[in-house]
This record gives sequence, C-alpha cells and structure tokens, in this order.
Amino acid sequence: SSLVSLVIGGNLDAKKLQDTLNMCGVEKLILINDASLESYNSEAYTKNFLEVIKSISPEYIFGVNSIIGSDLFPAASFQTNGALAMDCTG
Repeated sequence: SSLVSLVIGGNLDAKKLQDTLNMCGVEKLILINDASLESYNSEAYTKNFLEVIKSISPEYIFGVNSIIGSDLFPAASFQTNGALAMDCTG
C-alpha cells in the first residue's frame, strides 16, 4: 500500500508541498487548492475530505492533531460511520 497525503486549503504552493512530502515518504499528493478554502470552514472542508475518501477508499486515515483536525476528523468519522482514535501518541 502507498502513502497518500491530502492537503486542503487556498493559495497553496503545490511544488513546495510536493517536495516536502516526498522527503517524508509520501508517494502521492492530492491537493485541493481553492481560494475559497483559504480559511477553515467545517462544512466545506468535510465535504471535500469525504469526496476524496470515497474516491480512494483508504485502509487507514491519519490526521494532524490540531484545532482543525479536532473538528474535521470527528465530523468525517460521523458521516462515514467510521472508527476514530484521537490524541494518540508514542
């Protein structure tokens, strides 16, 4: 299985993101880069996130532990009836 990264936002530097993620072992970058997504909007981000999840059917999803992640991942888990473990460390 391959490591895929999804980045959602606005005015993102695709080349810089790709270079950085390549150094971390990411094999594929899915970039949703739209000016309307520059500021976090729970509904819009969740909608975009779920569309990608449905299209690639990942075995596992790992997310960033942040204010956005604390909103996005529970919402996506609820919408997909998926399991969710948060604040995992170590």
